[in-house]
This record gives sequence, structure tokens and C-alpha cells, in this order.
Amino acid sequence: MPIKKINSIRLGRGMAPVKSASSPFTPKDFSNLIFWGKPQDLAVGTLTTVPDNSGQANDASQSTVASKPAIITTGIGTKNAIDFDGTDDYLSCNNLAPIIDGNDQAWSIHFAFKADVTGVTQVIFSLGDAVNTKQYMWFAALSTGGYRFAKQNDDPNRVNVDFGTSDTLEHVVSIIHKGTTTDIWFDGLKVADGAAQDTPTITASLFSFGAFVRNTVANYFNGKLGEVAVYSRANTDAEVGAIHRYLAAGWVSAVPTTIDLIMGAGQSNMEGRGLTGDASPSVARGTAYRYAASAL
Repeated sequence: MPIKKINSIRLGRGMAPVKSASSPFTPKDFSNLIFWGKPQDLAVGTLTTVPDNSGQANDASQSTVASKPAIITTGIGTKNAIDFDGTDDYLSCNNLAPIIDGNDQAWSIHFAFKADVTGVTQVIFSLGDAVNTKQYMWFAALSTGGYRFAKQNDDPNRVNVDFGTSDTLEHVVSIIHKGTTTDIWFDGLKVADGAAQDTPTITASLFSFGAFVRNTVANYFNGKLGEVAVYSRANTDAEVGAIHRYLAAGWVSAVPTTIDLIMGAGQSNMEGRGLTGDASPSVARGTAYRYAASAL
């Protein structure tokens, strides 16, 4: 008997077509996004503004000609990135300061970066105040060879979270600030879990990329900054896993061999699209699984 060709399939009543694939994940999939900078979408040349793609209009900008960084094609991997020269370049995003400042304030920042030099202390982002000489919050590659997130109220009462070894490779970092404690993720691994941090008394008015900015500007970043996402709340571990995987896939040429992911109860895939695992439906919420990057 000849085989008849089926030209179409008629769905039964009440049935819907199955989607072939879910839409791609973006940082907008999670709530309270207040800044999303995408330098890969910007034209090559001197940079005046990094538009905020979160919809909150918290653009990062620089009006001083000598301090303007540039968008370059040889940025991070094959994508355009912001190039800071280590001399006088930085960007201001001061609208973020009052949102994330305050006692016990929760917020999160995620970004991809690549340093061009080592052996000098260079600040990648900072929270400060224009009339105050005291330090407040910052993330830096240290001259001593590691990375540091620092928070303090009065000199010298600073609480540091140190991790890693600074180098000139691409990296993805997430800092999840919960008011008096901080979680830090570095290249997919949770390197600080609930690290104690003090509660600053300074009222911050300045948020900057590429330098330590307060009443003076110092410790300029010599390197490249890729995509940045900032939230006005502490992201969950599952959300961090999704954002980290998204940034690593787009910006890191050598993806880490393992990535820590948190699987919620009854989930067969992560919060955030495209992150699948083999966890049993009976997995208790908060159980940690480590997956090979190739399996993601």
C-alpha cells in the first residue's frame, strides 16, 4: 500500500500548537531592573551616553571631553565594549545613587569586564558623595592581585570582601547586596555567601563606572566594560544563575568548567530561560547543583 503524504495536521478542539523554542532570556525577565547598559549595541567612537535599556531612563553619561571613554570593536571577545583608558575616563549614573543608597538597602549589580593591566588598584564601579572625603562603596581589582568589594561608614571602619586573582581575562561578576550582608558570584561560582558588611551613615549622591568618584576622582579603571544590569533588590540565587549564564555566554570566551546553579523544588529547569538540568522533581528548594558548562 502506498504511503500517503500528510500535508497538515488538524489540532483537536482546545489544543494549542507547541512552541518550538522559548524566547531568549534577557535581564528584563526579572523585576526591579533599574539599569541595563548594552555597549554591544552602541556605535564605535567617543562615548557620551550609555542608554538605559531597563525603561527607567537612568542613562550613564560623561560630559567632560577628556573623561569620555570610547566604544571599541576589540572590546571583550568579538563584541563592542566600553574602553576606559586608566587615566581620566569614567561614566556617571547618578540617578542610581538614591535608589540603592540607604541603611539596609538591598540591590544587585551584574556585569562583564576585562582589565587591560594588573598591579594597580582600579575601581570598576563606586558609590560616593560629592562633598564627602570618606569612602563608601566600591568594587576594584587590587594592586596586590585580587578583587575587592568594600563598604564602610567612617574611615577606617571598612569591611572588605576579597576574592580571586586579578588578571587580564574576561570575567562576569554579580554583587548581591542585602543591607548588612553581601553575596558575590565570580564566573558562575558563589565566592562570598552572606559576608558581613557594615551600614554606612554617608548619604551617597554619585554612582560611577570606571573610577572611584566622590569629592575627587581616583583609581581609574584601565580595561573594558561589557553589559551591565542593576536591580533595586537582592536577586535570588536562581536569578543570579540565569543572569550569570546569560552574561558568560555573551562575553566570556572561556566559559568556566562548572557553574553553581540553584534548583527550586519541582523545577526541571532554572528560573531564566534556557537553563536546564537533570534534577528530580522531588529536589528540595535551595539544593545546590553543579553542572558542567557544556551541559548548559
